[in-house]
Amino acid sequence: VRALLGVELGRGQIAGILEPLGFGVAEDGEDLLVTVPGYRPDVTLEVDLIEEVARHHGYGNIPRTTRRSGRPGRLSDRQRRRRTA
Repeated sequence: VRALLGVELGRGQIAGILEPLGFGVAEDGEDLLVTVPGYRPDVTLEVDLIEEVARHHGYGNIPRTTRRSGRPGRLSDRQRRRRTA
């Protein structure tokens, strides 16, 4: 969750979001084991669970980040030289 959303949520908070939605949640060491309810065929990957956490935590509670590149959508100097050649 932290790697994708950039927000630190504890296992208890994540379980508190998923359990009322019908997901089974159990702790396994530092990990959470999540059982997806049968009526949620749209949740097949870990990223789908993280999306559920994001939606119910609130998109407004997730901090904005800046772009990694100051030149999005432009060719790098190397790419430009290669095209020119």
